[in-house]
Amino acid sequence: MRHPSSARTKAPATVRRMAGHIVRLTEGNGTCTTDDLRNAGFTAGEIAAHGNAARDLAAEQLRHLDAVAA
Repeated sequence: MRHPSSARTKAPATVRRMAGHIVRLTEGNGTCTTDDLRNAGFTAGEIAAHGNAARDLAAEQLRHLDAVAA
């Protein structure tokens, strides 16, 4: 099994930055929409190109945060 941080270190900067926004918004609001990402300054092209990877990375980070909190 791959170490959880390995995906974070290999992810492009845009994916990491987008994932950070997704984590913060999800922790605060319980969700993060495409409109939330647009409001955070991501372009439609960035969201289309990196959104799935960023959501996957954010889900991994949220799982890690949940495990640490438990």
